Amino acid sequence: MYTKPSYRHKGYARQIMERLLADAADKNLSVVDLKSTEDGYRLYQSVGFVDDVPTYHLMRFIVR
Repeated sequence: MYTKPSYRHKGYARQIMERLLADAADKNLSVVDLKSTEDGYRLYQSVGFVDDVPTYHLMRFIVR
């Protein structure tokens, strides 16, 4: 999710996230995963996301 700077801290992202999570509950999903930047971290925590310790390694191969 991206919020233009002029619209930040007005509750729009929270409303969208809460609607998405309600939709996930309506669909009986058991888990919703996301990757968060530092900017979004507090928002996601505030709607109920918790840190998860991954059981995999994020790896990247750079083609030269």
